[in-house]
Amino acid sequence: CRRNSKEGWCVLVSNLNEISAMKLRIMNLLMMNADVMKIVENTPTITMPNQSMLYKQIVPWKKKMDTQMDAQSIIAFEVSPGNAVNPAVREYTLYVWVMVHDSLMKFDEETGGYLGLPDRGTRLDVLADKVDYLLNGDEKLGFGELEFHGAPLVDVSDYYHGRMLTYTIKGWNRHGEKI
Repeated sequence: CRRNSKEGWCVLVSNLNEISAMKLRIMNLLMMNADVMKIVENTPTITMPNQSMLYKQIVPWKKKMDTQMDAQSIIAFEVSPGNAVNPAVREYTLYVWVMVHDSLMKFDEETGGYLGLPDRGTRLDVLADKVDYLLNGDEKLGFGELEFHGAPLVDVSDYYHGRMLTYTIKGWNRHGEKI
């Protein structure tokens, strides 16, 4: 059951309802990280927590990219339920897409200096690294560690470059009558 910490009551929730809780946790991790927000917004001055990017450039679904001309950096993610490990535990897969417009890819001394970050390379790789640092090994999405499985390049659109970070959420208690 999911407990309300203030009132102490317990509510049974379905297994798929946990996806929303996981997504909320991920959104909070991203919006509370100043380095990630500086890179996504492309500005050195941000207000924390940065909720202005939620559902715009930080999206909890697989974002379809049109041939939009707006130069942006976008982090999208989706949680997919997997098989039951045993009668009481299920594993989930987390997919994170980091997408960067072609005009923003360069992350050199000038860009890093402007944003106040020591990182250099491509914005895609720097942003993917920052996201991976926040997520990899996290133990708050399940009761086991979040396990990294790769970050291949993905085709996004004509003007965007992308990486898809993949993780296994190791263990989540199953709920309900059908355990």
